[in-house]
Amino acid sequence: WRRHVVDHAPFVTPCPWPRPEGWGALDDVGRALWRWRVCNENIEALAPRADRYVRLTYEDLFRGDRETRLRALEVLLDALGRPMPEDVTPLLAAAVANPAPPGPRVDVDPALVEAICGPFLARYGYGAT
Repeated sequence: WRRHVVDHAPFVTPCPWPRPEGWGALDDVGRALWRWRVCNENIEALAPRADRYVRLTYEDLFRGDRETRLRALEVLLDALGRPMPEDVTPLLAAAVANPAPPGPRVDVDPALVEAICGPFLARYGYGAT
């Protein structure tokens, strides 16, 4: 059973295989978009086999307003079969432990994002690119 799960684990093979047409000509941004798509395709492929499955976004857990983060935490804990702590203030107010340093701004072509990730963006609530 482990092999079956590993074959679908989203980050075991983060590069698409077989490679999509034009892979060799893609820049780092294009390849990152494909990796994001493949990881999410793999996660979705596992969903029907899971006893419990929820989809949460990073933004809901870490960047949303307090109520959004609280709802996301409730959904996550429910999926894990864990009770909600009485005091969630430390969970919702914790500082980022390992913030990424700011890097250079990367301009991303919205048409490329739409072409590679488009079907997932709406399903995951990201709206128009």
